[in-house]
Amino acid sequence: MDGEDTAAAESLAELIITDVVPEEQELFGVISDAYRRDPGRFTGDPKERDEMLGFGVEAAAALLTPVVLAAAAEVVKYLAETGFRGLFRRNRAQQPEELSAGQLAHVRQIVLSKCGQAGVDDERSALVADGVLGALSRNG
Repeated sequence: MDGEDTAAAESLAELIITDVVPEEQELFGVISDAYRRDPGRFTGDPKERDEMLGFGVEAAAALLTPVVLAAAAEVVKYLAETGFRGLFRRNRAQQPEELSAGQLAHVRQIVLSKCGQAGVDDERSALVADGVLGALSRNG
């Protein structure tokens, strides 16, 4: 992802965090910076996440922000591939008006998959997926 896509993913993730887990807003900047430096390590083994953040196992496992950042990055990558490159950018020139039902279903599956890989329970995964779709509908 280029710098603009990274910024778009962070904007999307921040919207989702605001809607789904507003209690993590204060940590968003710190977690986002750490994620940007090493996204693979950040969403990998929970023990590695603990070391990177300096949080204990319980605190790191409870945070949705790293998962939301990873899901948002995948969603922005998919959207860029399907012609929605400027969705969360200031200059949103020449993009289709709405995502199709199939595209929305694919976005939802991307999010649910990322959440599942991170061990997020089904209920919280659905909340994150709904948050992504809600953010896309507001900004699309």
